[in-house]
Amino acid sequence: MTGAGEWSEAYTRAVEFVSNLTLAEKVNLTTGAGWEQERCVGETGGIPRLGMWGMCLQDSPLGVRDSKNCPIML
Repeated sequence: MTGAGEWSEAYTRAVEFVSNLTLAEKVNLTTGAGWEQERCVGETGGIPRLGMWGMCLQDSPLGVRDSKNCPIML
């Protein structure tokens, strides 16, 4: 993968970011940090020293799981 075209800047930034991660940080970012601990179904770990905070994840077709008053019409 070369990151050519429209994605070249984003690709370069991503390669630079990942190259600055320790193995422990890579594991923390990709393994996840919890299951339904707060408002998220799952969370990723963050890398605060590089300004990346964890992400709140949901896994519903609507994007929000276990919520009230969130109807869907098919």
